[in-house]
Amino acid sequence: MPEKSAVPSAMQSTNEPLVVSPSDEGVSMSSSSASFVLVGSGLQSIWQQSGSVQWRLLVNIVTALGLPIESLRVFDPTQITTEADVQDCIDVVIDLGVERVFAFEENSLLIASLEEGVQVVFLPSLHEMTQRPEAKQEAFEVLSSVLAA
Repeated sequence: MPEKSAVPSAMQSTNEPLVVSPSDEGVSMSSSSASFVLVGSGLQSIWQQSGSVQWRLLVNIVTALGLPIESLRVFDPTQITTEADVQDCIDVVIDLGVERVFAFEENSLLIASLEEGVQVVFLPSLHEMTQRPEAKQEAFEVLSSVLAA
């Protein structure tokens, strides 16, 4: 079983976004509390790290899209390693009631499983976006058009 998220389950009562880990139990995940799901390796390691360029980029993207940061839910496939973990994450996505998730990578057990039930929209990685302004623009355009639909 993966290591418990450094973000406490009690965080759902604050205005901060929530990192979802399969081991987080008792987290309130009603469909009215989330609308934006991201999947990407390394997201847990940059989570709320104000010194991280990638974290600041992620916050800027969410803010520019006009979404409240507390609507963001994040899954890090490096922390989701067993079939049970994958099923736990799928259950959370179902409970959230989202029809699509956004992913920074294409190859993981979680992505393959999510593709069976929801639309998975692939984006350039955060690392790529910090290196190439065109990747940042591409991601923003994809997100804007998909969320406007």
